[in-house]
Amino acid sequence: MKLRPEDIQLREFVEEIAAAQRMRGDKDITINVNVADNIVVEADKTHLANVLNNLIDNAIKYSNESVEISISGNNNEVSVRDNGIGIPSKSIPYLFNKFYRVPHGNRQDVRGYGIGLYYVKSMVDKMGWSIVVRSKEGEGSIFTIKFRKDEQ
Repeated sequence: MKLRPEDIQLREFVEEIAAAQRMRGDKDITINVNVADNIVVEADKTHLANVLNNLIDNAIKYSNESVEISISGNNNEVSVRDNGIGIPSKSIPYLFNKFYRVPHGNRQDVRGYGIGLYYVKSMVDKMGWSIVVRSKEGEGSIFTIKFRKDEQ
């Protein structure tokens, strides 16, 4: 797969994705964007959109009826934070494995194949970046994409 990197105005780009996601009718969705106007990132536009949409989609799927998502970014990183159901700490090391799905005994209604976060990690790696996850059950998760791989 060949990436087509280009300069992207991050705030405008994230605002477009957030606007489309807010229109989903399945839940009460609030998405706040906190990215400065002057942030430019070099990335493949299609794959970066897919990565962010995947993270937002998961935040919506793994939340209660009302979901609050905050997307923030600067020259070094972009983060997607949610108030969802959280991820058990024992599952975090496996999140990006192909076909892995976090076992949620009480959530049989969430559909998926376990390839979304695998794709996210693959694209982030391909762009030369890294991704880290912090989560607490019952409080939500934060997925942070670091634009420089050496910043773990």
